[in-house]
Amino acid sequence: MPTEAPETVSQEQRFKNLASVWKRDTRLLSNVTTKAMHPAYQKIIAMGEVAVPFMLRDLADNGPEDWFWALHVITDANPITEEIAGNMAAMTEAWLQWGNKAGNWSVS
Repeated sequence: MPTEAPETVSQEQRFKNLASVWKRDTRLLSNVTTKAMHPAYQKIIAMGEVAVPFMLRDLADNGPEDWFWALHVITDANPITEEIAGNMAAMTEAWLQWGNKAGNWSVS
């Protein structure tokens, strides 16, 4: 018997599919706004809170990625300080620490 509800598995797969399309289509872009306006990214944002652990897991597994905009929009949080703004590794770590402290979105 599966330990996860089927809708959770399908939401995770939906996220992975959309993330794959987004990463493929925007890999050569540097403009964050253009990347965030991509239809697949917008669909991930539309998934709402269910997408947060998937984005955090992607950050933990694959390193810096431009999930920060979506995370901020969905959670209304922003753990990125002025001191680390622009430092993708530090920004990633800040979001992962935030996820662990928030409890609901821990990736540990």
